[in-house]
Amino acid sequence: MKYRPNKNEYIDNKVTLKITPFFGSVSAIIILILINEFNNITLTLSAFVIGWVVFFIIYRLTFAVAWNIRADHINQQNEYE
Repeated sequence: MKYRPNKNEYIDNKVTLKITPFFGSVSAIIILILINEFNNITLTLSAFVIGWVVFFIIYRLTFAVAWNIRADHINQQNEYE
């Protein structure tokens, strides 16, 4: 994926915001499939907003944190070499 930083670089909010429209939309479609409601435009738009926000929060609290810890370890190893 073109938005993925190098292994020794951090994932910040800017990177997360770049990938949120795609993966947040996938989350929204999954929400709509689970509740089986595609006819209500308000509910559809709400599902997309919720999908984007939930994806952003979960991604930042899980994967981005783990990525940044790994980047710290790689950067520390590079300092000793």
